[in-house]
Amino acid sequence: MNRIPSHDFPLAIRTDFSDDEAWDAFVAAMDEPDGGDDSVADVELFDDPAYRDLTSDELMQLLPEDYEDSFFVVVDGPALASPELPVLIVDLLHEPGRSFRVTAAELPEIEANLSISNMDFFDYADSVEEDGVFRGFPERGDASRALRGAGD
Repeated sequence: MNRIPSHDFPLAIRTDFSDDEAWDAFVAAMDEPDGGDDSVADVELFDDPAYRDLTSDELMQLLPEDYEDSFFVVVDGPALASPELPVLIVDLLHEPGRSFRVTAAELPEIEANLSISNMDFFDYADSVEEDGVFRGFPERGDASRALRGAGD
């Protein structure tokens, strides 16, 4: 199998092709500003059926030789089966292959912080909920709820 072509941003690799509407929802979510600072995820969407059903380990072996990002994202069946679109994010720096799921809504924050090394992969991986999905830090959620309530 051929290596994935080089890209300028961290890759979000589609491996499930059973639901085009769910994929379209993920693509749209990547263009929607997140709730915090209106940032969007700077990820390169890679949509090639040749990579259908590959695992994160298999994809790691096919990343471009010049891939410089510390992580990549897998948009797989479990991600597209849920309205939260919990994609798999895979570490390439500290513990290569370690992964966790993150909702599409939280991906912009993670992408931004990991891309500039403001936070480490484990900061997020160690903060997933019981089901293995990162939905944001509880403190931030509580603070933003308090701020919204203060304006009422």
